[in-house]
Amino acid sequence: EMAVVQATVDGVYEDFLKVVSEGRKMERDSVHEIAQGRVWLGLNAREKGLVDKFGGLRDAIREAKELAKIKAAALKAFQDESVKGARERMTEIRSRLEFASGAERKDLAADARRAVDEMRSALLAAICKNDPTIKMESLEKVMDAMDDKRTKVMDNAKKKKVPEKAPATEDATKKKTT
Repeated sequence: EMAVVQATVDGVYEDFLKVVSEGRKMERDSVHEIAQGRVWLGLNAREKGLVDKFGGLRDAIREAKELAKIKAAALKAFQDESVKGARERMTEIRSRLEFASGAERKDLAADARRAVDEMRSALLAAICKNDPTIKMESLEKVMDAMDDKRTKVMDNAKKKKVPEKAPATEDATKKKTT
């Protein structure tokens, strides 16, 4: 029974390390070195990079409301003509990338990066136009989180790419010719 309990505790701790390391953009081992079941006071936690700012429940609720406003404004912003145009350019570049050769791919990748930046700028402008009460600092945090998520998705897609087929062996070639 103790082994099962310990395995559960270890699993929860590993999940904790993963969430904190991803959320704080720290290495897992750095988080483990800091954590180890300890509780840190506010100033110490900030020094160690575990918190951005101090606040209580009311502050957390206020920030959650701000994020909810951003989400609502972002949904409306996606209907903005400048955002639609940027999305269409991104879609067009993505479809051209599918059939591009080496040098062409490199140019299109640079175009794609510019299109992503254009999309980000158009979205920021449209959100601020739709709701001028949204704090730019909050909006930039959300956009940075979206960029981080996009980067992770892209990295995972690269890792999952199907490896090219291995060249045929001599034996397989001989069998086909006979």
